[in-house]
Amino acid sequence: MIKWLFESKSDTAILDKFGKTAFQIAIELGNINSAQSLARYHQNEIDVFYHHAIQCKQIRIAKLLSDIYDANVNSIDNKYQQTPLHTALSTQFKPEIDIIEDLITEHQIDVNVTDGAGNTPLHICAMYNHIDMVRLLAGANPHIYNNEGLMPLHIATGRSLTEIAIQLVRMYGAKVNAATAETGITAFEVAIICRSMVPFLTMLIELGAAIEPNLLHVAVNHDDYNLLEFLNNYIHISHTTGCLLLNMAIYLKHLKIAEYLISNFGVSKNLLHLAAKSNNVEFLLLALKYSDDINPLDSLDQTPYDVANALQHKQMCRILWGRGGRGVVTREPGHRLRTIVSMYHE
Repeated sequence: MIKWLFESKSDTAILDKFGKTAFQIAIELGNINSAQSLARYHQNEIDVFYHHAIQCKQIRIAKLLSDIYDANVNSIDNKYQQTPLHTALSTQFKPEIDIIEDLITEHQIDVNVTDGAGNTPLHICAMYNHIDMVRLLAGANPHIYNNEGLMPLHIATGRSLTEIAIQLVRMYGAKVNAATAETGITAFEVAIICRSMVPFLTMLIELGAAIEPNLLHVAVNHDDYNLLEFLNNYIHISHTTGCLLLNMAIYLKHLKIAEYLISNFGVSKNLLHLAAKSNNVEFLLLALKYSDDINPLDSLDQTPYDVANALQHKQMCRILWGRGGRGVVTREPGHRLRTIVSMYHE
């Protein structure tokens, strides 16, 4: 049939109702004989069809086009600006290892070439979790940024890909503390922001990841109790830092985090005053749980009741009053008297 079409001088560029040429269809069906016959009529577009063969995982046809018809294995397609190696790796399924090995060993394709998004083959492997393919890319540079300012390790840690992260550091020498180009955060910080689990974070530390104190604020902001507890094993939380974290937890209404900070660090002698300011009933009840004195004085000689009263936090006043909270008036310098100073306790 193919022979008859050629002899009758049929136009091989004619498209079917789906917009495909006979050559494309032959590639998709894996018909190597038809593909070989049609290839000589598409010499000017051989690179395009080579990409199509790679995409369709037609290894024999791809090798035919590269070995016999001199398809350029480093060519860039027009749609995604990718090389054949990028195309072969860009799949959620397991790539055809024969295609990868043919491109790398037989044709010595550039393993550091970038696509239109600035991604190298290592970036693509991290995106699709192709650990077996990572091992094949000998000589690949792990420190190339893509257009988003990310190295392959940042992508791997953002997805908690343990094996790929280990391979990138140990096999390719990726710098575990290298920062992203745009935001200046490390792989460890990327992992935390992306809510990686403790075992993955532990692995990064074993690989040499540095832990910065500012990550404590990330844990509080995310309301991540487990992360805060984990970081506390590596970062000393001072009284000052604890107070700042507690204020942040109160503002965000992260009560479990607040209780962890209070119970572990006793972070503030003015705990009830903070609660009175917050106008948060749940936090006030938590503060009362950890407070021995219902009427402590702050630096302004105010009790928690005074604070709630001044801010017109009616419910807080009622709760404090019910627990014995009272205000303070000063008769003379140096002499204080606890008294009733509220319209909200009734």
